[in-house]
Amino acid sequence: MEAKASKRCPHAEFMEVKARALQVYWGELNAFREQHQRARK
Repeated sequence: MEAKASKRCPHAEFMEVKARALQVYWGELNAFREQHQRARK
C-alpha cells in the first residue's frame, strides 16, 4: 500500500480520504436524522 501511495499524487490521495470521510459523515448524519424523526412520530 505504501509503495502505491508514494507513486500517486498526495493531493489525489488527500481528496480520496476526504471524500471517504465525507461519505461516512453524511451516512452518520442521515442515520441520526432518521432516528430522530422516528422518535418524534
